Formats: sequence, structure tokens, C-alpha cells
Amino acid sequence: MAYITYDPIRSTAVYEKKYFVQIPQPDDGFVILLTAANAETLEIMRGSKITPSKIRRGKYTDKYEIDVSKRDILFIIEAFCCDDTHKFSIEIQMEAQVLKPVLIYKNNLRDIAELAKNSLHQKIIKCAKTFTKDEKVDLEVKLEEILCRAEKISDGAIGLKLQSVNVNSDDLFKVQQAKKRTIIDQGEIKSTELKIAGDLKDTFSDYPTAILSEYVTGEITVGDVYQRITAHEKYRFDEMMRRHKASVGEIERMRDVEDISEEEARHQIKELTQSNFKSFITEGAKETASENDEAKVYDEVD
Repeated sequence: MAYITYDPIRSTAVYEKKYFVQIPQPDDGFVILLTAANAETLEIMRGSKITPSKIRRGKYTDKYEIDVSKRDILFIIEAFCCDDTHKFSIEIQMEAQVLKPVLIYKNNLRDIAELAKNSLHQKIIKCAKTFTKDEKVDLEVKLEEILCRAEKISDGAIGLKLQSVNVNSDDLFKVQQAKKRTIIDQGEIKSTELKIAGDLKDTFSDYPTAILSEYVTGEITVGDVYQRITAHEKYRFDEMMRRHKASVGEIERMRDVEDISEEEARHQIKELTQSNFKSFITEGAKETASENDEAKVYDEVD
């Protein structure tokens, strides 16, 4: 997302006191502020006639450099159209300039584009709500008309001047739009949902699909679906691991009593592990598959 901003406080530093006072000189487009806890802030512009005695009396401790030049900023505001089914993406480019450097320092104003965006947000949202999704050109014209007048924000600390407005629309809320369509017969829709749920249960007998069928009928939420399926999958995995560990334990017992060799034990444990995990991942790790794997190991041992 496009965003251009700047921090008007270029630097802060401790003001070094010297016996022979040197008056700080700001660069072009900047102002220097000298501050102290018990003194009025001194603003030094380029070419200002400041006497050394004035600086000496102020007992200043800190120095701030404030950018007062004209700078470009750019930000985007998203706003609903009149029927709330679409959002406009409104890109605004402005020229910004610090008008009151002391307020910038006192209020610690550091992000000019964010300040402008927050200040104009409600005005732009309100304007966008009066247009349809197809009237983006008309919205651009209206926003240019509203924003063409020079703006002052943050108690007059910053001046804004519009450069351009660019409006785009996007179909972000198709689901919400579909809900607004006229429903002729709610009873028929409900019966259709129940039929779909029944078809799902007839076609698929696995637990996750049964859960999804309850979601189709509106009996549970998406969050419920996620929680139930997650819990079910954890149960299946824990059950598979329990059976796997029991089988491995039996193989190790037979190895310990020398019914099978160390090499045979390692081979059978490897085969069992591969079979169980492959079954869990690719075939759903059904209990019957796990039981068949265990029976196969016991047959080989016998």
C-alpha cells in the first residue's frame, strides 16, 4: 500500500553552553528551537536577529531542528460506498508544511502523513457513503472540491494543500452483497440445506464430513467446526501412537528374551513405524488399519 510521510523533527541535541555565545544558524527550510524547563522556547529562523544576551538569559538546555519546508505526503483511506457492499480505496497526495514549529516540539508530532490521514478520515468516509460503487469518478470530483481548500491540522501546527485524489473500487464484500438479495421462500431454502446435509451424511461417513454437514444446516459455527475437527485429529493421532508404542514394546520384549535378534527387532520396528505413519497421513489412520499392521507384526514374529 502506498504511503509517503516524513518526521518534521530532524534532530535533537543537548545545547552546549559556552562563555562566548554562538547563535545557531538553521539550514534552509529548517528552524532551530532552544528549550529549557523554566524558559519560553526560543525560535530561530534563518536570518533571525537574536542577541547573545537573550540566549544567555534563557539558560537553554536542548536544541531541536524542525523541518518547515514544503514536503509531499501520500496516504490511502478505505471507505464504504452507499450500500456497504463495496469499498473505495482513496489515495490522497498532499503538500504539507509545518506552520508552528513550537507545537511540533511540544506535542511530539513525528508522522505528518498519519496526522493528515487521521484528521481527514471522517470527512472522507462521510463523503464516500453518498456514492455507489460505480460512481468513483464523481467521488473523485467531490473529494477534490472538498479538499481543495487549504487545511490546517493539529491546532494549526501543520498546513495541508491537496495535490491529487485517486479513487479505486473493489468487490471486497460479495458474500455480504449476496445476503442482501431478495429471498422469496425461506422454508424452501432451509429444506434444501437439510437435504444437502443428509446427502453428505449418506455419501460420507467420516467424522469431519459429519461435522461439516452440521455447519451447512447452521447448527454450528466455523469456529466449532475447527475445534471439533482439531480435537478429533488429535485423538486419532494419540490413539495411533498408543498402539504404536504398545507394538514396539512387544517387539522389544521378544528381543530381550531372545525370541528375535537385535537386527530383526530393528527391522520390524522400522516397518511398523513407516506403516503406521503412512496409514495415518494418507488413509486417515483408521483403527482397522492399525490393527492389521499390529497383527502382521505378530504373525511375522510367530
